[in-house]
Amino acid sequence: MSTAGLLELIAWILSAIIAAWLLVDVVRVSRRYDPDLLIDPLGGTTAPPPEGGYISESREAGQR
Repeated sequence: MSTAGLLELIAWILSAIIAAWLLVDVVRVSRRYDPDLLIDPLGGTTAPPPEGGYISESREAGQR
C-alpha cells in the first residue's frame, strides 16, 4: 500500500469516527432536552438574556 493509499484510509476512518460521534451526540441531546427548547429557546423574542442567564425553574429549585 502506498503512502497516499494509507493516508486515504486514515482519512476515511477519521471521517467514520466523526460521523458516529455526531450521531451519538444527536441522540444524546434529543434525549436530554425538550424539542421546543432546542427549536426556539427564546420564544421569538429579541431581548437580551437576563443578567444571570437562562436557568429553568427545575434546575434553580435543585440548587437551593
